[in-house]
Amino acid sequence: MSEKEVLSVIRGQEDAIAKGDARANVDAMDPDVVIFDLPPPLAYRG
Repeated sequence: MSEKEVLSVIRGQEDAIAKGDARANVDAMDPDVVIFDLPPPLAYRG
């Protein structure tokens, strides 16, 4: 990915977070991603 493409993904995630749109925030992630977080739920899959 080029720097421009990476920044585009980051800006898209920033916008999604600001709007409270969780689906849009994870759309750029790989479908097999596993994310761990401290507040429940502790893990998200795909």
